[in-house]
Amino acid sequence: MIPVKKSTLTLLTVVAAASAAFSAAARADEHAPVMDPRAAPVKHDPKTYPFSPDPAFTEPYNFQRQLDIYGAKHLNTTARPLLELGRDLYGFGPIKPGINLFGAANPAIPQLLLYGDVRFVVASNKNGAVEKGIAAVKLNLDLDLQL
Repeated sequence: MIPVKKSTLTLLTVVAAASAAFSAAARADEHAPVMDPRAAPVKHDPKTYPFSPDPAFTEPYNFQRQLDIYGAKHLNTTARPLLELGRDLYGFGPIKPGINLFGAANPAIPQLLLYGDVRFVVASNKNGAVEKGIAAVKLNLDLDLQL
């Protein structure tokens, strides 16, 4: 064991205590809220606090009742493009490896998609003595080629 003078030990104790007090004060200042001088903190009332305790479940878990919450809905099929060549738009699993159209370092996964929508509109207007009916159809088609 190394001999230590009593004055050195006292000095080390004072330095350690001052360091601990300074770091505690610095931590308190570091986490103190910074507010606009025009703002004021809101009073906290524990009785009106917005968080309540977790619910107590007394009945056994019934998964069918949980599904029925959503009206016993079912999965709808996904709308597919009119024409889908190459990689599937909504394919399952990992993407298959590409082909070497542009070299081994830059494989391509070609895909050709044709999709769109049709809009039908019918309107009837009566403006005084004149009655007029209008019908319109709009077809939007998109052709998407990816190399």
